[in-house]
Amino acid sequence: IAYCVEDKDGNLIREEWTLAPDATMMHDFAVSRDHVVFMAFPTTTDIERLKAGGAHWVWDGSKPTWFGVVRRDQPLSAIKWFRWKAAFAYHVMNTVSHGNRVEIDMMLGGRNPFPEIEAIDGAPYNPEEAAPFLIRLSIDLDAEDGNIQTKQLAPMPGEMPLTAAVDQMRPYRIGYYAGIDPS
Repeated sequence: IAYCVEDKDGNLIREEWTLAPDATMMHDFAVSRDHVVFMAFPTTTDIERLKAGGAHWVWDGSKPTWFGVVRRDQPLSAIKWFRWKAAFAYHVMNTVSHGNRVEIDMMLGGRNPFPEIEAIDGAPYNPEEAAPFLIRLSIDLDAEDGNIQTKQLAPMPGEMPLTAAVDQMRPYRIGYYAGIDPS
């Protein structure tokens, strides 16, 4: 993982590197006023599979999801990884820190939503399992396991969530996302 920070003029002021717990697809990350959260969902790659002509990415539901959390004022070497059940998210709507609790609002599903990313165990694609819903995921940084909790915020699956730029990294009144009509 490369963690880079730029100033308001686009000048690189910080660049740090660390390893994730596994070689997974990381499409987005979460930032609050106090924390950065790197999310490692189990859509995995493997060099031996690639050399054998296999798929670059596969869904491996036997592996966990990992959330790596570090305070923005600390070095990346202080990252703490929290293990959670297999899940998948491409996009984050907003992230807010409340002391030592981080809340991430994101579109979260039970597996990678793209049917062309096959399951490593050969299980057939299940669109209901893969449907991403707007979820608030809470991580308790004082708990050894993160005491990760979720709350569904909206009834319709969808993607591409956002809030107004002025509402980023703080509690917000209105968020938007493109809904997917399951009928």
